[in-house]
Amino acid sequence: MNSLNAWQITLLVLFPLFMMYSFLGSGDQFLLGAIICACLITGCFCSFVLNKPEINVLFFLIALAFTDRQAPFLSYTFYLINFVIAITFIHYLSNNFTDRKYFWFFPFWVCSYHALILIIHPYSVPVAWLIYYATDLAIFLLCVLIKWDAKKIMYIVIPHLIYLMCYGFLEKLVLNPIRVGGPTTHATNYAIILTFLWTIWFVWAYLRKIPISLLTFVTFLVIFLVFLSGTRMGLIGIMIGLFGAVGTKIWINNLHKSLAKKITYALSIFFTIIILIAVAWQLLPQNIFLIKAWNVLLTGNLDPSSIGRLLGWASAIESFTKHPILGIGPGNFDIAFTEFISKHLPFYDTHSMPMLKHAHSTGFNVLAEYGLSGVIMLLTVIVICWLQLINFIWDNPQNPLGYSLFFGGIVIFCLPMIDMIPSQGLDCWFYGILASLGFHKNILSNPKNELNIKSVS
Repeated sequence: MNSLNAWQITLLVLFPLFMMYSFLGSGDQFLLGAIICACLITGCFCSFVLNKPEINVLFFLIALAFTDRQAPFLSYTFYLINFVIAITFIHYLSNNFTDRKYFWFFPFWVCSYHALILIIHPYSVPVAWLIYYATDLAIFLLCVLIKWDAKKIMYIVIPHLIYLMCYGFLEKLVLNPIRVGGPTTHATNYAIILTFLWTIWFVWAYLRKIPISLLTFVTFLVIFLVFLSGTRMGLIGIMIGLFGAVGTKIWINNLHKSLAKKITYALSIFFTIIILIAVAWQLLPQNIFLIKAWNVLLTGNLDPSSIGRLLGWASAIESFTKHPILGIGPGNFDIAFTEFISKHLPFYDTHSMPMLKHAHSTGFNVLAEYGLSGVIMLLTVIVICWLQLINFIWDNPQNPLGYSLFFGGIVIFCLPMIDMIPSQGLDCWFYGILASLGFHKNILSNPKNELNIKSVS
């Protein structure tokens, strides 16, 4: 264990006291505040004392999920959590400083865009918005610096998945809501996070030949929780995970065969999964909320949720056509949506379909609020990260880690395109791992290394 500097010891002693003092006036919400404090304190201890920054990232993700509740008493925890994340990043960067241009390109590229917005000033820029993206950038850069391997990734994925599963079942048993919402209280967000983490674990575990009984048991629990959340996109995430695991297994076993044969095998597995799901669908009770929601779409009709999404997307497109370069500004979608409804649907029923605060699509929301400049800025980072993953899979075609990240990436990229990013920091952690594959070129360069890692299941 490395010795601590004086300022680190002072921080470890005084900062937890400051955090607990901040929550003394929370009243009924003291328990939730205490949980967030416990996450931050434990994460700081793991990072500063045990030199385990990846564990700190796990606790950051857990703490940030609660801030999506937007409860009044949580307003100051937004700044508290961001302050801890900033301190952690600065501390780790100071001990692992690098002058590589690959690393410094990301903060230069992102900060240049934000500086341009502040200079041109096409709209008012909220301070909270700057802090929000500074926090995301800090998590991303911290994850780039960390040298990830399968063991470190699973030390985040598996505990986080177990935590979300326990949270969902406890919420159903104690509160018995119509739809389980998880830490964020939003059912769709909960299902996306759950299936995202499950996909990474399931593909990796299946390729590592983890006992089929464990795979079946965990998968059954996740599917059950998806049904409790009543989220249609959760089933799409399950399908991606199943196809990813089985299809990748066939792909690896047939690497010596032609590309056409490998694609044929993969497509046959895909359609087999579709047929099995369709058969199982008919055997399930038709009065379940999720099944009724899907049946509405299958009959060609639109429910309030689908109508709200279509209206949000139409409003985002209209906003983009008016401000194509710089957008309408962060957090201004609700204003644009109100004007869109007043103009095109003056008799819109706000009781059955309330006004939207975002476009229910990450892509459309970025397009509307940030314009082409923001889209180019984000797409550049995303493309660079995906290229690192593709290069890693190309160099290590038999390594399960690359495929698990690939199909997990499909879930976290595609599903928010018809909703939103489910929780702050989750995408930054994932893309930070992908960027780290390029930063640490020698990470698991030998596929045999993967086979020597003991299972953490």
